[in-house]
Amino acid sequence: MKKLSSANKGFISVYFLSMLLYCMSIVSIVMINDQRRAKTAMNIQIAKDCFIVESAVINDIRCMIEQNELEDGFYTAHGIMYSLQATGTTIYCTINSELVQALDITFDPVTGALIDYESSRIVTVE
Repeated sequence: MKKLSSANKGFISVYFLSMLLYCMSIVSIVMINDQRRAKTAMNIQIAKDCFIVESAVINDIRCMIEQNELEDGFYTAHGIMYSLQATGTTIYCTINSELVQALDITFDPVTGALIDYESSRIVTVE
């Protein structure tokens, strides 16, 4: 039987330690990647939900403009509460749903066409 020298025993321990660290690094990278993918999917879903709410409110405002019934106040569109304030060529709208949103809508008062809108989410801390 061949005896292992003390130099070989240390080498084997270092070899297994380095392999363990390498495997742990790979597992950590995969876990971080999965976590980021989950956050991305969650953010995409939130953005999609916000777009659906914005779309319903903008369609309701478009109908008001076409029918010349655009007045300041509180309105409901498809179960979504929002407040409206019109000034000249700009409409300021605050949507009160699960996520509070503010819309700045620019329109042409002569033709009634919506030119542009900007959406921003209002984050409330409880």
